[in-house]
Amino acid sequence: MSAAPPRLRTGRDPEMREYRLGSAVLTTYRGWCKGCDLCINSCPASILALADDDRIEVTDVSRCIFCGICVVRCPDFVFSMRRDRSAR
Repeated sequence: MSAAPPRLRTGRDPEMREYRLGSAVLTTYRGWCKGCDLCINSCPASILALADDDRIEVTDVSRCIFCGICVVRCPDFVFSMRRDRSAR
């Protein structure tokens, strides 16, 4: 049995992106991004990049290891990470 593929969900805020893989949830608030590259240079999975508008984008969430380094390194609080206990 293979794992379900990661899902992307957008909310009422078009700048918010929520990526889910199993019970792990990574949320980005692109509107807060200043394009400093700290998260990009810190990501061990190399899944982050700046889009044409100089805001962060997740290029391949299926490679994300949900380590939380992006959450810790971002000075603008663009990232949040949590476990969705209802997804079990």
